Amino acid sequence: MGNKFTLEILDLSNEDNQLLYSNILDKTQLSNAYYTLEHLSSSLVEKSTIWCFLFKRDEEVVVIYPIIKREVVFDGGNTYSDISSGYGYSGPLYNEEKVCTKVLMKFWEGIDAWYKENNIVSEFLRFNLEGNFNNYSGTVVKTLKNVKGKLCSTFEEQWDSFKPKVRNNYRKGASFDLDFNLYVNDEITNEHINSFYNIYLKTMQRRNADAAYYFSKEYFLQLINKNKKYYAIAFVSSGNHVISTELVILDGGSLFAYLGGTDANFFNMRPNDFLRVEVIKWAIKKQFEHYVLGGGLKDDDGLYKSKKAYFPNSDDVTFCTGRKVVNKELYKKLCLKVDPEYNSEIVELDDNQYFPFYRK
Repeated sequence: MGNKFTLEILDLSNEDNQLLYSNILDKTQLSNAYYTLEHLSSSLVEKSTIWCFLFKRDEEVVVIYPIIKREVVFDGGNTYSDISSGYGYSGPLYNEEKVCTKVLMKFWEGIDAWYKENNIVSEFLRFNLEGNFNNYSGTVVKTLKNVKGKLCSTFEEQWDSFKPKVRNNYRKGASFDLDFNLYVNDEITNEHINSFYNIYLKTMQRRNADAAYYFSKEYFLQLINKNKKYYAIAFVSSGNHVISTELVILDGGSLFAYLGGTDANFFNMRPNDFLRVEVIKWAIKKQFEHYVLGGGLKDDDGLYKSKKAYFPNSDDVTFCTGRKVVNKELYKKLCLKVDPEYNSEIVELDDNQYFPFYRK
C-alpha cells in the first residue's frame, strides 16, 4: 500500500495557525531559532506575510517550509506574489532519516503546483548548511564560503590551532584585565538584552548598515524572551562598561554567531577577539561540536579572513541559495520595467545578479 502525500499551507498571520505551527516545530525536535515566528518576522517588509507549507505523509508532517509571501505590484487586474525564505539559514526542515529523495521530489512537485495555481512569480530561498538544497526543483547557486569551525576536545589544542594574530590579540585583551560573561537560556534578563542592544545599535550606526539590519529593541525582547532555549549572550567588559557583545544561537551541537558589536572607543583592547576566544573556551567545556561564524560579504574578503583565522584547519561549508522563476512571461515583463535593456539569457546565467531581478 502506497504512501498518501498531502500539502497544507498555513497563513501565519492567523493566531490559531501560529499556535499550530509552534506546536509542530516543538514536536519535530529539529526546529531551531531560524524557524521561530519571532525570527521570521524580521524578514517582513511592506505587503508581505509569513506562511508555512506542511508536507504530510499519511497524516504525519515530514517537511516544514516557512516562507515570506510578498505582493508584486504590476499593471493589470490580477494579484501576484513572490516567495522568499527568512533571513539566515533556512529552507525546508526535515529529518533525513525519514525523508528520502522520492519524498523530497513529491514535496517540491506539490510546492510548484501550488505556486502556479496561486499566481507566484518567483522564489528565492536561503538554504541551511546541512544540504537541504538536495532535490530542489529550481536552480541551486553556490553563494558564499562559510566558516564552520570544528571545536577541539581541549582548549589547549584549540589554542594551538589559531592563527598567530588571534592569539596575539587575545593576549592583548587579557593584558587590559577584560572581563568575560556569558548568559544562556533562562539566565538571560531584559537588562542583558538592553546591554546587548545598546552596543549593537551603535555598531550598526557606525557601519552605516542597511536599514534591513536595524532591528528594534522590542524585536530582540520578543525574539529572545519567547525562545530562550535557543540563545546565549556574551559580553566583554572593561570595569563596569560593556565594550563588546555577541548574540549566539544554540542549535544542537553547534553555535552560530548571529549579531553583535563592539564599542569603537575600545578597539585598541581587542575585545572582540577576546570575546570570540572566550566563547570557544565555553563551548568546548559544554561539549559543542562546531562554532559557525558565517562568511564575508564575498569570498576571501577581509571579513571572511578574520573569521577563518579562528579555524584555519576546518573545512568551510558552502552556503547555497535557490532561485526559481515560476511565471517566466510575467517575470520578464517585471524585469523590463526595472531595466528596459534586461536580457534574460544574460542575466539568468549570471549567479552574481540580484534575484529576483525586478526587486533590484
